[in-house]
Parts: sequence; structure tokens; C-alpha cells
Amino acid sequence: MDWDALQLRRLRPPFRPKVKSKREAANFDAEFTKEEPVLTPVPNDVVRAINQEEFRGFSFVNKDFNPLPPPDKSPLA
Repeated sequence: MDWDALQLRRLRPPFRPKVKSKREAANFDAEFTKEEPVLTPVPNDVVRAINQEEFRGFSFVNKDFNPLPPPDKSPLA
């Protein structure tokens, strides 16, 4: 295998699937495409810790997103 040629896209793939649209899933097994999506819940403390300033300047920002208020400070902290 000529890895440099592969990286430079000079090799012809042995199979090139036909794709009709960007959202087409015909080349994936129905076992996967028929599954219900399951989202991993994110703990509230993780959501609170996300610095929203890191997203300033993004082309899309959800104006409806309200991060949870910071937890009350413990008198022991």
C-alpha cells in the first residue's frame, strides 16, 4: 500500500458507493438505521461548568439556551 498516494488521494478506491443525497443511509445496514436514537444524558454540573464565552463568534448560537444558574456556594467552601 502506498500510504503517501492514499493520503494525496491518488489511489482509486476498489468500490465507490452511489449516493443520491447527503442524508441517504442506503449504504448502512437497516439494523442500525432503524434503531431509536438514545442520547447520553449530561449531568447538570457539567452543563453549569461550560464556559459560554468559548462559543462567542460561532455562526449559530441557540438564543433560547439558558445555562443553569451556578449552584449556591456552600458556606464551607
